[in-house]
Amino acid sequence: MKKLFLLMSAAVVSNLFAATAPATVKGKVNVTDFLNVRLGPGLRHPVTGRLLPDQEVEILKVAENWLELKAPETLKIYISEANVNPDGKLNRELNMRSRMDATAPSYGILPAGTVVKRLDERRNGWVRIVPPETIKVYVTALCVNFDRNEFDANGIPRKKDVPAPAANAAVKKDAPTVTPNAAPAADAPAEKKEVPAEKKDIPAEKKDADPAADTSLKTLSGVAYKWKYAKSSDTAIAFLDAPKGRNQAFIVGKTDEIQNKLMLLADSQKKFDVKGEYKSNTPVAVFIVSAIVEK
Repeated sequence: MKKLFLLMSAAVVSNLFAATAPATVKGKVNVTDFLNVRLGPGLRHPVTGRLLPDQEVEILKVAENWLELKAPETLKIYISEANVNPDGKLNRELNMRSRMDATAPSYGILPAGTVVKRLDERRNGWVRIVPPETIKVYVTALCVNFDRNEFDANGIPRKKDVPAPAANAAVKKDAPTVTPNAAPAADAPAEKKEVPAEKKDIPAEKKDADPAADTSLKTLSGVAYKWKYAKSSDTAIAFLDAPKGRNQAFIVGKTDEIQNKLMLLADSQKKFDVKGEYKSNTPVAVFIVSAIVEK
């Protein structure tokens, strides 16, 4: 009877974890060499590992220009083996390190009593373990192919039974019906429309208008860096709010002249303003630069 109770309890716990497992969306790494994995969504966060070209990932969330991923099985995580019992249970809380080094970046702390699965890789008192479900890592969205329509407005994967909104929303069925005006009879006199006299005092459109003075454009201020891991013939430029700061957007010049100037400013550590607008219908925030204002 006791054995049956334990088996039933195990099944309930298993079903509970299966029901509460976070939804994910599949993606594939799109790089020529490797893609850095970071502890947080931004270039200021430390690199803890690498993903290889065409490697499949499970996306938990889209956070601006970054993707929150479920830790892949290939991610290397090490703990102190001296504090792991033969059954894999920890006898004290332990840091999960990205290298066999007590000063390496930590993924977090595993509490005492946690059961881990050890792998064969071990050296100098360290042992590699299978990544726990609680670990989340981040990569730039620009270097991963995925379907943006599978996420809602908050960047969370949509439920499988909830369809994505259509590009052109259908007209509501309860909308009032508009009756078109009847066409005039063939012999009806055409309606005379008064043609206003041409205003001669309207100035001609200025063709040399300065885009930097256009108040309809959005302004970003920061530092540009060349992005080296995108699988593309062009070099992507990441725009940060400060050196080693938050990645605001990937920027592209509206003209070849502006693009060349951005390339010259990239990695110069100079802070400057860019004016332009975000490109819509893209998986990540791409900012089209119409003007550069150096400080």
